[in-house]
Amino acid sequence: MCQTPTERVHSHYGRTVADLPWADLVISLHLHVRKFFCDNAMCPRKIFTERLPTVVAPSARRSVRLAQRQQQLGLALGGNASARLSADLGCGTSRNTFLRLIRRLPLPELATPEVIGIDDWAWLKGQRYGTIIVDLARQQPIAMLDDREATTLAAWLKEHPTIRIIARDRAGVYAEAATSGAPQAIQVADRFHLLKNLADTLLAVFEQHAKDLRDATRPSGSSDLPPTIGALAAPAVTEDLVRTLPPPTPSPKHQVQAEQRRAARLAQYERARELHAQGWPIRVIGRELGLNRNTVRSYIRATSFPERQPRVLRQPGVLDPYIPYLIERWNAGCRNGTALWKEIIEQGYTGKRVTVFSFITRLRKALGIPAKNRTIRDGTVAVPDARPLTPRSAIWLVLQRPDQREDATIERIVKLREIHTELDAAITLTERFAELIRTRNPAALDPWLDQATASLLQPFHSFATSLRRDYNAVRAGVELEWSTGPVEGAINRLKMIKRTMFGRAGFPLLQRRVLLAS
Repeated sequence: MCQTPTERVHSHYGRTVADLPWADLVISLHLHVRKFFCDNAMCPRKIFTERLPTVVAPSARRSVRLAQRQQQLGLALGGNASARLSADLGCGTSRNTFLRLIRRLPLPELATPEVIGIDDWAWLKGQRYGTIIVDLARQQPIAMLDDREATTLAAWLKEHPTIRIIARDRAGVYAEAATSGAPQAIQVADRFHLLKNLADTLLAVFEQHAKDLRDATRPSGSSDLPPTIGALAAPAVTEDLVRTLPPPTPSPKHQVQAEQRRAARLAQYERARELHAQGWPIRVIGRELGLNRNTVRSYIRATSFPERQPRVLRQPGVLDPYIPYLIERWNAGCRNGTALWKEIIEQGYTGKRVTVFSFITRLRKALGIPAKNRTIRDGTVAVPDARPLTPRSAIWLVLQRPDQREDATIERIVKLREIHTELDAAITLTERFAELIRTRNPAALDPWLDQATASLLQPFHSFATSLRRDYNAVRAGVELEWSTGPVEGAINRLKMIKRTMFGRAGFPLLQRRVLLAS
């Protein structure tokens, strides 16, 4: 403590220190260490212990290099996985030891950032959020905040006056924080989020014409089925019938449940609009009805009750690879479900027999053959070329790059324009905005805002108004190269780390694993 040299030995003692293994041998170091007298009468410590800083820390039971190796394992894998792997490597310890080693690590020294990206990440989705800050020049996370409050982020920005560019989404909290905490910095609205906002705007227009979309894009023949033959045997029909395979129909029980759920949603919709007409705030209406405020907002803005769209897209089933063969055999005259099932069993089908029978029932419906009628009826069945469009699937057709569109996509977009003048105007505005974003043409931004404001489409009018409020950041997003893409990647990694820690990821621990292991 007094920095005075001494040579007078007080005593000796032994220390046993775990060290890195040699190949498959577990190694322990047995150290013979001295204690010394301090000859300085003014020093408060009379006896002190010899230190070996390059070998072992004071009072430690593992060598410095073993501790560093275990810290690296803990940062990369967490507690449980590190404990399992370290046991196989000959340097094992418990999961809690790994977590303690990580918590003891100091946070990295922060370089002077100039270009940063910020975004939020969820502790618990919809309830609690944090903020991550990434150095876009190095594409590396440099800080994590325990919340997404504007005051917290503004305080952090004031501590780093070297920041000159801030890439962010269009959340008002981060815009406020960037303005107050770093007024010298240029704010850049992320282009991906701009396109996402555009997709949400187009979706609002398409949802108002959902029924028109389905009717106009329904495959031909799917609703024009021949009448069902009576229960008695009927003579074979000789004319060739080509009918589209109808989609599976829900059971009566599921139809009743769907009607009950729709009635409950309709009651909430009417009640929300009634309370809003009485002057209730959106947040209070959400608490009263148990709805998210975004749902309440969509109810208030809707011109009519927003029906839920049918589930058109589905995951591939176990029968899907064999459907072309089944249709080919059916059109060839084989109407026996058991025979067809046995045939595809030989080809590798592993599903249930009832799945095949359900598909055969759909084939019978396509030709109007009753389930228990074994009369052979001529005709062929064809699978529809395309499914009817829903509002959500239609927006991705419009947002697809023009040079990547197939002929079928172009034809569908032309058909969408012919459905209604509002859809034609919405598609035109969407394509022009997507083009100016992708071509990075800031000169086209102001004319587009004027067109959207002058249009009769309320969703695009609102979108243009919100862009004008954040005009400088939006224009910088179109003009500058920076975006929050690296931030989204860092958030994906953060989520993976958080979920692999099974509830043990407190903020100090999670912060070190994200910042030190990147």
